[in-house]
Amino acid sequence: MQLITFNNPIINKTKYFISKYPLFAVLIFIISGILAVYGNFLITSGQVMSSYLRGDIASEFLPSKFYAFQLLKNDVFPFWNPFIFSGSDYFSQFQGALFYPFNTVYYFLSLPAGINISFIAHIILLGFLYFLWLKNKNISFLSALTGTFCIMLSSQIVMRVFAGHLSNITVMAWIPLLFLSADKLAVVKNNKWFIVLTCTVCMQILGGHPQYVYYSFIVLIIYAVFISFKEKNKFLIFKIFTAYIISALICSAQLLPGLEFINQSLREYMSFEESAVFSFRPRFFLSYLAANFIPALKQLTADIHISAALWEYSTYFSSALFLVFAFSAFKLIKNTQAAISLLIGIICLIFALGKYTFIYDLMYNFVPLYSSFRGSAKFIFFANLFFIMTACFGLDYLKDNKKEYLKLSAAGIITGFVLIIFSHQITGTVFPSFYGMSDADPAVLAFFKDLSVKNITQYGLILIAAFSMLICGLKHKLFYYIFIICIFAEMLIFAISTKESFTFPNRDMVSFQQLKTAVPQNERIVVDIAIANTGVYYGIENVKGADSNMIKRYWEFLTFSQGKDVNNLSKDLQITDYSPLFGMLRCRKMLVKNLDNTFFVKNFDETDILNRIEILYDYKVLNTRDEIFDYMKNGGFNPRQTVLLELDPDLSGDGKGEYSVKINDVTANGLDFEINTSRPAIVLVTDIYAKGWKAYEFKDSVYEEIPIIQANYILKAVCVDAGNHHIKMKYKPETFNLGLTISLLSSILFAVFVITTFRKKE
Repeated sequence: MQLITFNNPIINKTKYFISKYPLFAVLIFIISGILAVYGNFLITSGQVMSSYLRGDIASEFLPSKFYAFQLLKNDVFPFWNPFIFSGSDYFSQFQGALFYPFNTVYYFLSLPAGINISFIAHIILLGFLYFLWLKNKNISFLSALTGTFCIMLSSQIVMRVFAGHLSNITVMAWIPLLFLSADKLAVVKNNKWFIVLTCTVCMQILGGHPQYVYYSFIVLIIYAVFISFKEKNKFLIFKIFTAYIISALICSAQLLPGLEFINQSLREYMSFEESAVFSFRPRFFLSYLAANFIPALKQLTADIHISAALWEYSTYFSSALFLVFAFSAFKLIKNTQAAISLLIGIICLIFALGKYTFIYDLMYNFVPLYSSFRGSAKFIFFANLFFIMTACFGLDYLKDNKKEYLKLSAAGIITGFVLIIFSHQITGTVFPSFYGMSDADPAVLAFFKDLSVKNITQYGLILIAAFSMLICGLKHKLFYYIFIICIFAEMLIFAISTKESFTFPNRDMVSFQQLKTAVPQNERIVVDIAIANTGVYYGIENVKGADSNMIKRYWEFLTFSQGKDVNNLSKDLQITDYSPLFGMLRCRKMLVKNLDNTFFVKNFDETDILNRIEILYDYKVLNTRDEIFDYMKNGGFNPRQTVLLELDPDLSGDGKGEYSVKINDVTANGLDFEINTSRPAIVLVTDIYAKGWKAYEFKDSVYEEIPIIQANYILKAVCVDAGNHHIKMKYKPETFNLGLTISLLSSILFAVFVITTFRKKE
């Protein structure tokens, strides 16, 4: 029985190592836990740790990283991506995160390895920073480590890995350091933690998910209000605002182009209904006790469509620890730190509910930028950070108060039996609407109901086992530690059962290569499936694409082409019908899905598609979007003969002329061509217009800028006189150079401040 005594040499050496090297010890624990779940992805070549069918990795991040780093390795900066949405901004859309330091891994590693290491490294970073924050609250090592494992392997992390939300996790990883920095700033008089806070905000901004940056700021300010009262520090909020301003200046090279793009994108204005999408649904509070009532998440998402995005709505962070949290919420209400963490967690939970509370309407209308984001359920992660902290205070209280074991254990065991006994009734009444499966095939519904029953039973048994150990702790202290081990085991079981992977390149991606022979080099195709961006690998340009943001004018055009209301735009628009208007996008082919889930290319050869460069002599001036679309629909519009403009170019002369076109070069960010025309003309380029496109004409041995005008609502054009013209078009966000200058100057000044701060004697 030597192994269960506390005088065992192995146990004593472990305790000594932890006491002497606590941070090193916690890193070992954290890394070991994460490798137990995801370690196989570090040794298997070509496996990507994410879902294929429902994941953003296959549809967005792999093509995006491939495109960007192929160009960067050839000394070309990727401002523009010509392969999706008939051309769209790449750099300004944040998720490319080209200035984020960790993304240098893609220079040296394969795409799958880079993705996997990025996921794993940021989950480890999240855990380590959260542990530091918990320890700063004077929470014991074991309780802090328990909380750390629960946040790292919570559904808000594990299911986002499943969904391929790389930029989410990249930014989420830094959040605990924001709160730790605020705690330190409130009590430490020097500027070192101000520097840490500023650098942390910079990492978040560059990480590629502005919504989490924005939500972090909101929650941090609320947190700072409580801390400033507790510590009587009236300058704390001012310091936080200052840190964010400095961070914004340092990151101007990314921020200014990003804001410039937002002003011409779908996010320029988002309707209340669109913004309220992914408000946290109250029925998902049930997931605090039993994950998402379904253990086979990958089967559910692969076999049928569900309206419930589980990675958004799941609240799970260990059913056993949740009951400890509930106990702590009542028992430790007089503990100031526990009460603050509980209150802020509740506030975050209210924010997460979105449209289900009146607060969302107020924030949508009166809080700057709040209406630019959808998915208030993301506040669940912040709520869990504080709820787990409250539970950790509870674990420390339990450890020193054995008399509370009986009450909590009784509640846990009873809850476990309730879950088991009523699992059939719960799934019978809740399941169809809970998962948006009301219209599912009865056989499929029965199959997933069965899985759901097994899951609820599993978590019921976990609660019974864990709290049985805790009640045994009344007799022997060892059982308290076994109770903690049960929590660790619960999280590992959940994480391992939820993970999924796919091979890169996948067979569907490889089959995309066949399109290369079907689509001529200067033409586009309509591909509207989950892996619509796959054409990037093979140089195939797509009218559609998969991305989180699009140029608003282009999206209005696509919406109009499908006969839908252009005043009610949705980023989930599906291209189901080929439109003859696609001819002006150089497209007469569409990828169509068969009933057996195979694909074939459907040709619309009757469509007269335009060339990359068209010389037109006839134009019509229409001042509004509705006028342009009405003319396209009812005015006998022929894009080969007439170009629709919003400003009068005042061209002289009548009738057609003679012309010739020579394309010298087509690059990722631009176009070089020469034309000759017998009379003044409009040079139409059948690529999408965005702010940042500039045109230059070679005159007298130098290039002089000439104005670009918007044509056919979405394309770009220049006006030329009769004669020979050598023209270059280049794309670079208008604010990039200004932002880069501000970033460099701010970084230099901040570096001087850092050096000065650390040279000062304490």
